[in-house]
Amino acid sequence: DEIVVEGVHKKSLTAIRRKDGVETWSIPLGAESWDLAYHAGVFYATRRTVLPILNTGGTIYVDAISKQTGEPLWSFKVDADDGWFLEEIGGIVSDGSYCVLNTNRRLIGLDAVTGKELWTLNPDKKESFLKSKPILLDGSVFAIQAHKNKTSILQFLNPATGVERARLEAQDEVIPPARVVGQSLFMCFRHGDMIALPLTEP
Repeated sequence: DEIVVEGVHKKSLTAIRRKDGVETWSIPLGAESWDLAYHAGVFYATRRTVLPILNTGGTIYVDAISKQTGEPLWSFKVDADDGWFLEEIGGIVSDGSYCVLNTNRRLIGLDAVTGKELWTLNPDKKESFLKSKPILLDGSVFAIQAHKNKTSILQFLNPATGVERARLEAQDEVIPPARVVGQSLFMCFRHGDMIALPLTEP
């Protein structure tokens, strides 16, 4: 039976059978769920706790969960102890081999089967990662950095190592989200331009 999972921006994930609305499992997360990715029967859920009163710091989690049973497969956590305020996490994406988490302050590559951290990428000076899901397609991670009202950097990364394969720089700020349509990546810029790039190996 087809199962629908609800819970983004809630403190639990709940699986509901589509044909009759019956709940099949529910998992408390202990903190609001920020984003979900799905691939081949596995959900990848992100969440973040914060320090009481200060509303900063805390911990970011990624939980891999079986769609059919709700069984936790692995959990990854990383400290958010650099004084972040409650920024929206940009998102998580998986192709079944790799997961890429965008915290906006960094990209983190994970092994999608084990949850092991493979690499971390910090943005260039004065840039930050776009509040948009990273894109995994055709063997590359497409990540976007932006500097408010000024410049943007589109990076093509190796998903296994985080090593940059190529980059494209633009003299304007990309506005989130970037979208994939067919085999092209579409981006809009603050001052009105829009570009489409073919999603092929650089």
